[in-house]
Amino acid sequence: MRTVLDQIWAIKFCLFLFHAFVYWGTVVLMELFCPLRDMIFFSQYFVVYFFLLLGIYAFRGFNSILTRDFHDTVVSVTAGALFGCLAVIPFLILFYSPRITKWQMMLLTAGTILSVSFYRLLVSRFFSRVTPVKTVFIIGSREKWEPVLLEIKEKLRGRIAVKAFLNPSPETARGIVPSPPCSVIIGDPELFREDAVKTWVKETEAAGCRREYLPQIAEDLLHRIPLAAADAYRNYYQMAFEMVRPEPAQRVLDILVAVPGLLLGLLFSLFIVPAILLDSGFPILFRQRRIGLDGKLFTMHKFRTMSTGKKKEASFADEDEERITRTGNFLRKFRLDEIPQLWDVLRG
Repeated sequence: MRTVLDQIWAIKFCLFLFHAFVYWGTVVLMELFCPLRDMIFFSQYFVVYFFLLLGIYAFRGFNSILTRDFHDTVVSVTAGALFGCLAVIPFLILFYSPRITKWQMMLLTAGTILSVSFYRLLVSRFFSRVTPVKTVFIIGSREKWEPVLLEIKEKLRGRIAVKAFLNPSPETARGIVPSPPCSVIIGDPELFREDAVKTWVKETEAAGCRREYLPQIAEDLLHRIPLAAADAYRNYYQMAFEMVRPEPAQRVLDILVAVPGLLLGLLFSLFIVPAILLDSGFPILFRQRRIGLDGKLFTMHKFRTMSTGKKKEASFADEDEERITRTGNFLRKFRLDEIPQLWDVLRG
């Protein structure tokens, strides 16, 4: 599994290189045909480059790099690039004069959309052909871990095959002879402490299998911590969260990103607020108490995307899908429901 994850990271790194090549190649061509050889313009190109990448990242254009849904890929990349293009305009107006032209901005934005979308299309077509299916054994119960494994399998385009869930002993896998590529994924740390299980894991490692831990795999692929993993590894996560301390530089970066994002978000809000009112009425915002640093409570804000009248406890965004409104579905698709959280970022 780690090998596949390393491949995904390599694919993402190559995506950044490919986009950088196309972007700066476009800059060179523009300078050849319409020379603006001045450091002030090259610094603007760097700023635009940063905002375009930030916009695509914000709209999940770099997530799910192996997705089969090319339409969704194009939509997220296009929306992110356009958002980055719009977000950088106030910055350029405030800090630069003269500025690059609108045609140059359009070329750079179009080049970004085409290069990122084209690269992801290539990856989507060829990944399954060159990546072998990996056999995995799960230390834990099927009922607890199968839903998480199904999500992981979908993210990996079906390139894993679960052979057995070992619970409460390795007897279910005794008749299977592991052969690389294979992995033993530890979901239940308590079960892994059993002598019989440890002995079997050592035998599989001697045969060429790798020992891996499900929380790390889930975080890398799903970009969240599944509740089952948080419960099974409660002590680890409690210690990790207690050791987190914000860096001053991180706070400065948060403010630098949140302020222009919030200003641009106010423009989007002129359309979002009436849409929510027409679709499902009040309230406009969804508020929820969350636990922050050092156990302090804070109120999280989002644009409301679900119908009212049901439970308000914390849940994942993909739960209770039948309650998502039409406007809410659109806002979630482009992550526009999270605009009010920029205010939470400014509040610290």
